[in-house]
Amino acid sequence: MNCLEYRRQMAAEPRSESAELLAHARSCAACAEFTTQMRQFDQRIEAALRIPVPLWSSIGSITERWPRAPLALAASLLLAVTVAAILWMLVPRSSLADDIVDHMKHEPYAMQAGGTVSAEALAHAMGGKPMPAPASLGRVTYAQSCWFRGNFVPHLVIDEGGEPVTVFLLAHETVKEPVQFTEDGYTGVIVPAGEGAIAVLTWNESQLAAIAKRISQSMAPEGATK
Repeated sequence: MNCLEYRRQMAAEPRSESAELLAHARSCAACAEFTTQMRQFDQRIEAALRIPVPLWSSIGSITERWPRAPLALAASLLLAVTVAAILWMLVPRSSLADDIVDHMKHEPYAMQAGGTVSAEALAHAMGGKPMPAPASLGRVTYAQSCWFRGNFVPHLVIDEGGEPVTVFLLAHETVKEPVQFTEDGYTGVIVPAGEGAIAVLTWNESQLAAIAKRISQSMAPEGATK
């Protein structure tokens, strides 16, 4: 379990006594401190909910003609919205790199060497997006159109000299400059590509930059230069 997963679960259930969560907290001082803060915050919320609100103690006779139940309900909803907003700010947001690696965990078989994907299967995975020249892309051993961050995106695996290289074509994501990351055994880079981005992941980082550049250039509109 990494810190992001731990904090998501703890934010959702601060009083959890899960053995896995407890084991992580014992090994990570930062997450242990986060747990303390979340539980204290949870206790303050519970205490606040128990305090009676004297909405009518100083309201005049005109106001008292209104039913109390709707206003009490409105006060409860306001408190709930406030609590939800605070929790939203406290829970760490996952990055694009985190979500890419998390997606990979659900398709481990994609990185296994396989036969060359047919042109029809590749076209289907591309979903109507511009098709790179086969020679520039390399031998594609896996091609799927995957649901990712609210959109279907091409998820490809390329055989790069016997090493599997994963490629995500992210037309709905943007990055201003290349972002390199290492997580769960993967080394990756996310690079700008027109109005979108391309993510490349591999277990061997020695050729990562060159592969990402080649694939990015292969996806560039005709006549564009990099």
